[in-house]
Amino acid sequence: MLDPLSALSLAAAIVQFVDYSTKIVLGAAEIHASASGSLTKNVELSSITMDLRDISGKLVIDDQNQSNTYSKDERALSSLAMQCRNVANTLLVALEDLSMKGPHKKWKSVRQALLSVWREKEIRDIQNRLDSFRGQLTTRLVATLYNQQSAMNVALQNLTYSHNYMKINSANSLLELKESLLVASRNAEKNRQELKVLFSKLSDLTEHGKELATEQAFLETLKFTRMRDRHSNIVEAHERTFNWIFDEDITKTNFSNWLHNRAGIYWITGKAGSGKSTLMKYLVNHDMVKESLDEWAGSKSLVTGAYFFWSGGDSMEKSQLGLLQSLLYDILRVFPSVIPEMSPKRWLDTSTVGTRFAPSWKRVELLECFEYLTKKRTWPVKFCFFVDGVDEYKGDPAEIVRILENFTTSPDVKVILSSRPWTEIESALVPVLEQKLLLQDFTKDDIRRYIQDLLVNDDRFQRVRKRDDRYEGLVEQILRKAQGVFLWVCLAVWELLKGLTHKDTVLDLKKRLKGIPPDLDKFFKRILDSIEKVYHPQTSQIFQMCLAATKPLSLLTFSFLEDEERDPDYAIHASISPWTNNDMKDNCGDIETRVKARCRDFLEITPSINKVDLVSDIQDNDDSTLFRESRLPMPVFWVDFLHRTARDFFLGDDMQTLLRDWIKTSFNPHVALCRSFVMQMKIIRPTSDHVMPQKPPFFDLVDDFLYHSRETEDRYSPIEATLIEEVDQLGIYHYGYHRNQELYTAH
Repeated sequence: MLDPLSALSLAAAIVQFVDYSTKIVLGAAEIHASASGSLTKNVELSSITMDLRDISGKLVIDDQNQSNTYSKDERALSSLAMQCRNVANTLLVALEDLSMKGPHKKWKSVRQALLSVWREKEIRDIQNRLDSFRGQLTTRLVATLYNQQSAMNVALQNLTYSHNYMKINSANSLLELKESLLVASRNAEKNRQELKVLFSKLSDLTEHGKELATEQAFLETLKFTRMRDRHSNIVEAHERTFNWIFDEDITKTNFSNWLHNRAGIYWITGKAGSGKSTLMKYLVNHDMVKESLDEWAGSKSLVTGAYFFWSGGDSMEKSQLGLLQSLLYDILRVFPSVIPEMSPKRWLDTSTVGTRFAPSWKRVELLECFEYLTKKRTWPVKFCFFVDGVDEYKGDPAEIVRILENFTTSPDVKVILSSRPWTEIESALVPVLEQKLLLQDFTKDDIRRYIQDLLVNDDRFQRVRKRDDRYEGLVEQILRKAQGVFLWVCLAVWELLKGLTHKDTVLDLKKRLKGIPPDLDKFFKRILDSIEKVYHPQTSQIFQMCLAATKPLSLLTFSFLEDEERDPDYAIHASISPWTNNDMKDNCGDIETRVKARCRDFLEITPSINKVDLVSDIQDNDDSTLFRESRLPMPVFWVDFLHRTARDFFLGDDMQTLLRDWIKTSFNPHVALCRSFVMQMKIIRPTSDHVMPQKPPFFDLVDDFLYHSRETEDRYSPIEATLIEEVDQLGIYHYGYHRNQELYTAH
C-alpha cells in the first residue's frame, strides 16, 4: 500500500524523471558535457546512465494493495509512475546500446548519440510522452493538494494536528510548505522551465514531513501512559487564594525576587494536606510566574517543565525515569530541532526503522541528554523546572534532590521543588534561607476566604446568621483547629454544610465543629464510623480496589459488584452487548450515588476530559473532513482518593485489618478489577472512526487487565485462564473492527 507521505516522494521522483529525461532527448548541453563540448562514452555517458537508473529506482512502488482510502488522483499518480518507469527502461536500453559502440566514439549531445540507435520519430515520441507526463503530473498533483480527503492531505493534516496536540513548536510549517507547493504546481502546468522549482518544493515538503514525523516519533518514546495524569487530577486552587506569594511587602517569601533574579532551588514545604501540590499547579499555570521568568531569561528563550510525583500511581509516576523523561519531553517539544545533535543514534534509528523496536530509555542516557542541554550546548535558552511531591518518590528522595541540584549548577537552570519537610530532603538541599517557604505559615487568609465562600456565603448559613450573630466565632474556631492544613478545612466545611442541611443552628454547628478531631487520621476514623453497616462489604471492596489501582478508576468499574456477588464468573458468562450513551449516563448516575453513600468523603468523583467535545471543537474549526464524527463510549467520570493522606490512612495495618473484617469473605481486588475490565470490554462500542492521538478505550482496558493479572500472579495465584481467553476473543472483536476500518496497524 502506498504510504500517504510517500505520495510526495513519488511525485518528486516523477518530476525529477520528466525533467532529466526531457533534457536527454532535447540534447541539453549541460548534462555531463566534457570540457571540449563533446560527450565521451566512457565517462559522461556512463554517468548519465547511472543517474537515470537511480531516478528510475525511485519510481518503484507497491501497488498490490491499493486502498479505497486513496483518491483517484493519487492512484493516477501511481499509474503515472509506472508509465515513467517504462519510458526509463526504454531510455536505459538505448544508453546501454550506445555503450556497445566503438570505444573512442564521441557525440556533441545525448540526443545526437540517441540518433545513432533511434530514428528521429522515436525520439519525438519519447519527448511527447514526457510532455504528457508533465501535464498529467501537475494536473493530478494540484487536484490531490486541493482534495481535502486525499490520503496525502489527511497525512499532512494528521501530522500537523498531532504536532499541535503535543504542542510541538514546528507544527504549522508543513501547511506553509504545502501552499508554496500549490503555487509551484500551477506554475509548472504552464511552463516547463518551472519543473526545477516544483521538484525543489516537493523535495522540501517531503523531507520536512519526514523530519516532523521523526520528531513526533522520538517524542513519543519519552511519553508514558500517565505522564500528565497526576497534574490534571490535582484540585484547582480556590479563587483568589495563593495571590500573596507574589507580594513581597505582605509575606516576605522572597519568591517573586527569586523568580526575577535568582537561580538554584526554591523549596516549598509544609504539613500533609497543607496544599503544596495545589500551589505548585497554581504556579505552573500562572501568568505572573511566566512573566517573571521571562524577565529572568532576558534575551534568551524560556523553557519550563513540570513533573508531579504520585505515590499512588504506577511505577513511572514515582520514579527517576518518569521525572527525567517528562522534563526532557517538555524541553524537546519546544526545541525539537536540537534532537539530532543531542541524541544522534536514537534520531537515526527513529528516522530509519521507527520506534517499534526502540530500546527503553535508561537513566544514564537521560542524564547525558540533560548534561548536553544544560551545560555542554551553547544556546540562548534558560530552564525552569517545577517538581512536586519529591517525598512521593519510590526510593531515597535525596537522590532526586541531588539530580536537581546538579541541574542548577548551570546558571541557566532553576527549580521549584515541593515536598513534606522530611529530614533527608532538607539535609540534601541545604537551601538558602531566603529560598524556602513553609506553606502553613502563609495560608491563614486563604483558609478564611475559603470558609467565607463555601460556608458563610451559603444561603442556608445566611438564614441562620440573621437569627444569631455568633457565626464569627465559628470561623475563628475553624481557623484555630485547622493549623494551616487546608485538607482538614475542606472536610470540616463539608461536615458543617451537612449540618445546615439538617437545619443546624450556629450553636449546633459549633458543637459539631468541636467534635471534629484536629488530627487528620482521627477525622478520617470519624468519617469512616459514619458509614452505614449495611454498606460495609461493598465499602471494603471499593476501597480495596482503589488501593490496588495505580490510577483513577472509571466509575463503570464499580457497576458490577452485585453481579460478582451473585456469580463470580459473570464477566465470562455475559454476552457482548454495547451500551448506548444513555445507558452509560444512567448507570454512572446511579453508581455515583452508591459510591458516595458507601465511601463518604474519602473518594472524589471527577469528570474526565470530554474527548467527544474535543473532536467536535476541532470539527467546528477545521474545514477539512479529516476529523469525522467520533463515538468515544468511555465513561466521563473517574474515582480516586480525595488526597494522598486518605490513601495512606487505608494503607495502615489497622485499616487493612478492618477492611478485611468488613467483607467477611476472601476478596482479591486485582481479580475483581480484571473481571470488571472484561465486562467493560463487552459493553463499550468499538470506536468506528478513531482520529484522536490516544488509543481507543479497549486498549486502555487491556493494559489495565494485564497489569492486574500480573499483580494477581505475583501476590496470590494466576488469573483464571478463562478470563484471559475471553480477552483474546474480545481482542478479535475490537481489534478486528479497527483493522477492517484500517485505522490501526499495530498495538
